[in-house]
Amino acid sequence: SSKKYKQKKVNKELNKHKPKLIFLDVNLPGSNGYEFCRRIKSTKKFNNVLIYYFTGVPEAEIAIKALETRADGYLKKPFDMSDFDDILQHLGQSSAV
Repeated sequence: SSKKYKQKKVNKELNKHKPKLIFLDVNLPGSNGYEFCRRIKSTKKFNNVLIYYFTGVPEAEIAIKALETRADGYLKKPFDMSDFDDILQHLGQSSAV
């Protein structure tokens, strides 16, 4: 299926690039960011990748979903560039671990 193909392609890219940080919209074509995050965080090889949601979802909902899916945080749309300061600091701390 198309969904399986996309998942394989994403896994291939993750293995190829080994990211330390992923910014993820919660609304993805044919899927959703919550499920994608849950899948990444449940994979031993990638569970240390920092994942932050970009979203217009109400604060109360995204805060709960971030906890449930083990996301490292979220940025509400529209966001300010200064919002990245904390994320970059977090990235620096996780790289040192």
